[in-house]
Amino acid sequence: MTPRQHLRKLLGRNPNAPRKPVGLMIRDLAMYVMSSAELALALWVPGYARSVKTRMTRLPDVIVIGAQKAATTWLHQQVSTDDRLATSEIKECHHFDLGRMWTLSRYARQFDHARPDQTVIEFAPDYGPLATWRIRALSKIAPDLRVLHIARNPVERAWSAAKMETAFVNNLDLKEVSAIDLVAYLDSSRCRGHSDYLQVLGAWSAMFGPQNLRVMLYDDLRSDPNAFLRDVLSFVLDRSMPAQAELPAASRAKVFSGVEDAPPEAAARVLHRVYAPMCDSFLKDAEKYLPSEALDRARRAWPSSTHELLANPRREHLLFAAGFSPSKDATSAGQKLAYRELEDLRTEADFRQIDVVAFINERDALDPAPAFDDPAVRVHVIPITPAKRLVAMLRYPLLPQFAAVRRMCAQKTVNRLLSEVPYTTYYADFAQGLAALPMSIWPATVFRQHDVVSKLYHRQRSFGGVRGLFYRLEYFRAHRWETHAWSRVAKIITLSIDDPDEILKRAPTACVEVQPPQATIDIGSVRDPAKVNPGEVVLWGNFSRAENQDAALWALQDIMPKVWAEIPDAHLVILGAHPPDHILSHAGPRVTVTGFVEEPAEYFARAEAALAPLRFGSGVKLKVLETSEAGLTTITTPVGAE
Repeated sequence: MTPRQHLRKLLGRNPNAPRKPVGLMIRDLAMYVMSSAELALALWVPGYARSVKTRMTRLPDVIVIGAQKAATTWLHQQVSTDDRLATSEIKECHHFDLGRMWTLSRYARQFDHARPDQTVIEFAPDYGPLATWRIRALSKIAPDLRVLHIARNPVERAWSAAKMETAFVNNLDLKEVSAIDLVAYLDSSRCRGHSDYLQVLGAWSAMFGPQNLRVMLYDDLRSDPNAFLRDVLSFVLDRSMPAQAELPAASRAKVFSGVEDAPPEAAARVLHRVYAPMCDSFLKDAEKYLPSEALDRARRAWPSSTHELLANPRREHLLFAAGFSPSKDATSAGQKLAYRELEDLRTEADFRQIDVVAFINERDALDPAPAFDDPAVRVHVIPITPAKRLVAMLRYPLLPQFAAVRRMCAQKTVNRLLSEVPYTTYYADFAQGLAALPMSIWPATVFRQHDVVSKLYHRQRSFGGVRGLFYRLEYFRAHRWETHAWSRVAKIITLSIDDPDEILKRAPTACVEVQPPQATIDIGSVRDPAKVNPGEVVLWGNFSRAENQDAALWALQDIMPKVWAEIPDAHLVILGAHPPDHILSHAGPRVTVTGFVEEPAEYFARAEAALAPLRFGSGVKLKVLETSEAGLTTITTPVGAE
C-alpha cells in the first residue's frame, strides 16, 4: 500500500478511491473542518442548536442510515416517485460525515422544495458508523428524527462493497483488482464499521430511542420487493399501508448489479475472520432491533449464504514466504516440514503459479539448495549474513533481529512480486517467513508458527554478560512483535498443542488451529530386540543449531559421566549433521560422532534408548517424535517434551 492508501485507511476512508487533485483535497478538508466545528458548537454550546434551527426551514423527518450496499439506492429510486415524500436535491448530502454542505443552513436548503404535507427523507448510507458525538449533535438539531436501517448479511455486504469500492469506482474489471487492494478495503475501519450492525444500531438507538429506529432485512427485499416497500412506507409515513395500496412500481433489478465472482482466497479469509463473527453476533443479539419472525428468517438465510460465498474461493497464485529454505534434503526438521507443506499445497489446489520466498543463513548454506520439479514453482532465495543483521538492527531498532533482517532483505523482492503477480493466496511458514511479508497483507495470510520465538529468547535470558542482555532485549521485541502479528493474521496454525493457550492469552481475537506434525524421516523397519546393542544411547539432531550443541555438551560433560559410573559399557552415539569441532573432539571408545547419515533408522534400530537433553529452544521437538515413533525409550527434559 502507498502512504496515501495507508492514510486513507487510517482515516476510515476508502484506500482505493481515485486520487483527487490537490485543490479538491484542500476544499474537502476545509468543508470537513468547518462543518465539524459547527456540529461541535451545536453539541457543546448552550443555545447554539436552537439558534441554528430557527434559520433552517425544513429538516428530514426520516433518515436512511444504511447499510451501504443494502439497496439504499434502489429504495431511493422507488420513493423519489412518491408524491407524499420529498428527498434532498442531491442523492446523498454527506454533511454529517464529510461536511459537503459546509454549514447546517446550506444543508437544510437541500429540503426547501418540500411541501408542508410531504414527509422529508434523507438517504445517507454512510451515516451508519458515524462517531457517537456526531450522532449526538444531530439529535440536538433534529430530536424527533426517525431512523431506518437495512441489514444485509455482513459477509455479503462487505464483499459487495469491496467490489464496488475497488473495481467499480476505478472502472476496472474485478479480475484486474489485486487481492491486496481487496484486503486493504475489507480490513479498513470504513468497511468494518458498516458491517458492525450492533455497534451502529446501538449508537443510533441510544440517541433517538428504539421507538424511532426501524431495522429491515435485505433478504425480504429479495423475496418480495413490493411487500418490503410497503413496510418501508408504513414506517416513513408513520401509518400502516393496506395490502391493496397503490405503490411505486417496485423493480427487482439491482441498480448496481456488480459481478458475482467468488472472492480470492486472501479476501475470503478476511471475510471469514472479520465479518462472519459480526454476522453471528448480530443474529445472536438482535432481538431488540428485529421482530422474532424477521430474525428467524435471517438466522435461516445468512449462515447458508455465507457458506455459499466462502465455500470455493479463487486459488490461482500463491505467495509462500518461508523463514528458512524449504528442502526435502535439509538436515533441519523444520525445513523438511516447510517442503512438505508446499507439496501439500501444490496437490490440494491447482495453483497456476507458486512463488517461494526463502532465506538462507550460514547454517542453511551447509544443506543442499531447495529444488522443485514443478515448473509452476519459482524459488527466490535471499541470503542473510552477519553484516546484514547488523544493518537491519540499526535500520529497524524496534523489531526483533529475525524480523528486521528478513524485512530489510526481502523488501525489494516481495514488492516486485506483489506488483507483477495477482496473488490470490498468501502463506507464511515460521515467524521469520511472516516477517518478510508487508503487514498490509497479514490479515489475509495463513501463518504456520513452528514455535513461539519469544519463549526461546525467554529461556536464553539466563546467559550472563552481554549475551544475556541481548537476549533480554530480543525477548521484549519478539514478545511485542508476535502479539501484534497474532492479532492481525487471518489464521494461525501451530504444531504444539500448548501454543494456542499462549497465543489466545496475548491475542484473544486470534484464530488458532493445531496441526501436530508427523516425523520427517522414514523409520523403515520394526525394531528387533535381538539386534539392540545393550547400553547404546543415541542423541539425534542437527548440530549446527545452538540448542543441540548445548544438549550434546551437557550430555558429554555431565549426564553420561554419571551413567558410565553405573554402566561402564554404555555407549553414546551423537547422530546428525554438522557437528562442530568441540563436539567432534569428544569422539572415542565410548562416544561415536557420526556426522550426517543417510539412514538414521539404522542407528535407531540398534540403540537401547534415546537422549534429548534440551535446555533451550521452543515448539515441538521433532527429534523426540522421531525417536519415540522408532520405538525407543526417549529420555528428555521439559523443553524437549513440549
